Parts: sequence; structure tokens; C-alpha cells
Amino acid sequence: MAFFTSTRSALTRAHLSGVARLTWATTNVQRSLTTGTNPRLVQATFRLFKDHGESHGPGLVTYDELRALIHRLPSAAAGTQPCSSTPYVLVDVREPDEIAGTGSIPTSHMVPVGQVQDALALPEKDFEHRYHFTKPSPTDQVIFYCRSGVRAGKAADIAKQLGFANAKNYRGSWLEYASKALGEA
Repeated sequence: MAFFTSTRSALTRAHLSGVARLTWATTNVQRSLTTGTNPRLVQATFRLFKDHGESHGPGLVTYDELRALIHRLPSAAAGTQPCSSTPYVLVDVREPDEIAGTGSIPTSHMVPVGQVQDALALPEKDFEHRYHFTKPSPTDQVIFYCRSGVRAGKAADIAKQLGFANAKNYRGSWLEYASKALGEA
């Protein structure tokens, strides 16, 4: 069985009994496509959907981009401009016990994924009192992460629905960050 999973869309390709099935889900919607056993049709269909949430796009942040923001380094996307000029808020949507067991990415704040919708709808003072950091503005770059990127994708979608146009998902999330950051040390 072959599996390909996207953090944002939960795109999955699986071979079941010689039949290729593509499944993808977006906010509360799941769709499946059975392509049959024709290998060309399977390949063509998968190519149509493989980039749905997989490629780097305006709603996704890479490790290098996040590292540049955290450490205020120039990035290729910003040319020679330091990324620190871009206001950003890094939000860890894991549960407190998960964070206690693993640690967190520097500069991040915690808002569990189950609280994101209510939290972002709070007035600024109530938000700050409850979460102990300034509520992001709808124009700020709000970057969500979790363990592997799935919950972060959901949080980014919720934030966008609430008017946070620059909400993004760090699709590698904690697993990628911990792996790469430890490799650089």
C-alpha cells in the first residue's frame, strides 16, 4: 500500500486490491476517486491532485522561511531584506501536555487547535488575558504549527475564515523543525 499525505488537504493515494483510490479532504468535506487498474489513468489522476496542499504556496511556510523569521535572517523570498520587518505570530496548536513532552519552536505561543476559533473571535483584552500574548491583527502573518502539520492546516483554515488573510501553515511542523534544528546544532 502506497501512501502520500498532505498536511493541508489530507490527500491520500492508496492501492487497495489492485484499485488505486485517491482521497482528499478539505474543511469537513471528503471526496474519493476510484481510478480502476489502468496505470496511466492512475498516474494522470494522481498528477492532477498531488499538488493540492503539497507544494509550497501562499498558505504554507517552509522550514527555511520560518527559521529566517525566528532568527531575523534574510531569506531568498525577501531578497536582502531581513524578515523581521514582517510582523508575524507563531502559534503552536498542540495540547499543553504534548508541548511539555517535546518542547516548542522559539517565539511560539500556544493556542490549542480546539480553541482557535473562539480565541480569534475574542476581543483583544480578553485574548491577551487568556493566552498571555497580544492578539494577532488580521493583517499579521499568523503561522500555525502542530506535531506534523494536520491540525495546523485546520487552524490556518479557521483563521482565514475569520478574516486573517495571512494565516499560514508550517507544514513540516514540530517533527521537521526538531529534526532540522537538532541537525544544525
